[in-house]
Amino acid sequence: MSEERGVFEWLMMIGSLGGLGSIVVGIYRWLVKPKLIINLDDNAAISYSENTGNSIALKMSFLAERKGAVVKRLKVTLTHKSGAAKILVGEYINEHFGDSSVSSNGANLSIRNAKFQKMLGLFVSTNYFSDRTVFFIDKEFLESNNKLITSLTDKILFYKKTCCDLMEIKKAKEYIDIIDNFNKSQYWREGHYNGLVFIESNGKEKKKSFCFDLSEKDLEVLNQNREIYARNFEKFVFNNLNDETKEGYKDVYCILMDCHKVS
Repeated sequence: MSEERGVFEWLMMIGSLGGLGSIVVGIYRWLVKPKLIINLDDNAAISYSENTGNSIALKMSFLAERKGAVVKRLKVTLTHKSGAAKILVGEYINEHFGDSSVSSNGANLSIRNAKFQKMLGLFVSTNYFSDRTVFFIDKEFLESNNKLITSLTDKILFYKKTCCDLMEIKKAKEYIDIIDNFNKSQYWREGHYNGLVFIESNGKEKKKSFCFDLSEKDLEVLNQNREIYARNFEKFVFNNLNDETKEGYKDVYCILMDCHKVS
């Protein structure tokens, strides 16, 4: 007899003595812990940008047994074949609510219903598998980058009082430090990676393993983000110097790849 069934039968026996069946059921539900089932998709996407640093997006399916569960935190540890390691934190989710169909000019159009939001906690139902794409970001890079940008912002305020020459600011140590920090902080290298997803839910931690490989061609694409960042950041500084709100920033590249589940 399982421990769970034994507790339930013991409670029902006590409840039957006083006709307190509904109360017993409530106590049982309170005592029973949810069991979380998690599946990883075979595809993932990685990128490197000023908004996320090193990042990986994993499509995951969640289902709870016994009763609903709440996922409080998600993180990924990555280890390159060289031994270099990186921790990425689950910060955003894109939840898929299914597809719907609408008619337009006599044609049926399929619409993917999804919601992108900051992850503040994730409720997992017992009724169905829910698909969510989780975006894991590099908070270590973001913290260092934000400090450097704060220093440069003070420098820009000084330059706005004396001159508005973009070329002069690009020579400033604060400006150079930001570009160097972005280039040096890229974690992605050619070769094999092992990954481990940590899922914290209801006081317990569950793990899922995966692995993937990056080719030399993949790195060539990702390295283009360095040039994109340099141009975007120059535009950002120019807009701040001239109090312009126009953006005109170029999107960064990401790599879609096969993600092999280990466990």
